[in-house]
Amino acid sequence: MHPISEIDSAMVDRASDTLTQAFMNEHAFVETLPDDAKRERALRDLWPPTIRYCLQYGTVLQTPHTAGVSCWVSPGNSGVTTWRIIRWGFTGFFLRMESESRRFFMDQLMEIDRSRKRLFCEDYWYLWAIGVRPESQRQGMGAALIEPMMERCRAEGVPAYLEAKCEKNVRFYERLGFETLHAGLVPKYDLRFWLMIFRP
Repeated sequence: MHPISEIDSAMVDRASDTLTQAFMNEHAFVETLPDDAKRERALRDLWPPTIRYCLQYGTVLQTPHTAGVSCWVSPGNSGVTTWRIIRWGFTGFFLRMESESRRFFMDQLMEIDRSRKRLFCEDYWYLWAIGVRPESQRQGMGAALIEPMMERCRAEGVPAYLEAKCEKNVRFYERLGFETLHAGLVPKYDLRFWLMIFRP
C-alpha cells in the first residue's frame, strides 16, 4: 500500500520531473514530438504550469518521494480558457514547439474537446495527468493515486473523467471502475483516444 499525500507549490519541480520521465515514451507525445531532446524540453515546459493550475483549481497527489503524481481539476474548472493559458504559463510550451508539432498537438486537443462537449455535459473531477517514474512503475502506484479521488467522487456524488490514448491504459482504468464513454480517432493522424468516466 502506498500512502498518498497532496503536494504544495514547493514541490512543483520534483513533480514536474516525475511527469516528464513518465511521459517520455507515451505514444501521443512520441508521435507529436519524435525527437527525444525536443520532446523532453517540451514536457519540461508543459508540466510546471499544469501542476500549478491543478494546485489552484483542484489537487495534485503524490506517492512517497514523489515517485508518482496525479493532477486533478475540480468540477467546473476543466475548461482552460485563453486567459488561463497565458496566466499560467502554457504559452512557453506551445511557442517552443515547431509549427508542425504544434499543429498536431492542437488538432488532438480540439478533436478530443469536441467529442467531450458533444457527449458529456456534467460537472466532474478531471484527471488531467497521472504518471509514475519508470523505475517505480508496476508497483500499484497508479491505482493508489486514483483511488482516493474515487472515494471523494463517491462522497461528493460527482463523476470522474479522463482521456486515455492507448488500449493498455484503457484496460487499467477499467479495472478501477471507469467505463468508456467514447472511442474516437484524430483522423488526420490516425491517433486513437478514449473518453472514460467513473460514475459513483
